Amino acid sequence: TQIAFFYQDRKDAQVTQSFADCSGNSACTGFTSYLINAARASSYGIESELFFRASDRLTLNASLGLMKSEFDKFSSYSHADSLRIARETGKYVAKNLSGKELSHAPSYQFALSSDYQLNDSLTFWASVEAKDSFQLGDNHNATAKAYELLHARLTWQASDALTLSLFAKNLTNKDYIVRGFATWDNDPRQGGQYDSYGPYYQFGNPREIGISLEYQL
Repeated sequence: TQIAFFYQDRKDAQVTQSFADCSGNSACTGFTSYLINAARASSYGIESELFFRASDRLTLNASLGLMKSEFDKFSSYSHADSLRIARETGKYVAKNLSGKELSHAPSYQFALSSDYQLNDSLTFWASVEAKDSFQLGDNHNATAKAYELLHARLTWQASDALTLSLFAKNLTNKDYIVRGFATWDNDPRQGGQYDSYGPYYQFGNPREIGISLEYQL
């Protein structure tokens, strides 16, 4: 068993931001990304790992991560407000994001896996991994939902040099979000119809089934 506690206090933490580009146009036709420094950000938590040999044939592994994170002091541009005010005044407004959770920082992550030796040459491995919901960006409120993924692998040790495996990733074909973006309508060419198109998401890989062959010279 391994256990680690951590605390991190970041001063002038770098954060990716963007603002609507409305220069010389009746409708905003793009946005500009840039880096900004949040005054302060902090995170703390625990990471643990367990390895357990239940028998000569069965081995169990588990890992757990718990984390609390937030911006202690941070003001950011609000996209919907900046888009509207940019048309009216050419100025942008700031939004206080102090207390907001850091992006891509789920409060928990865990994984459980087992190896079972079926016979001298066959091994079955199965794993479940899980992640809590998390913020997808520091300058918008799009959120990825919590999810669990199941994986499995059957390995045949044909010889000392040759290994053949049948594997399945995301066995239940779960839809899960890995990245996302949300501000006004996400497409400045639409002329600022706020939230009419909703957030955009990038999903993780669907079910993948395959065979791998490994040969050691």
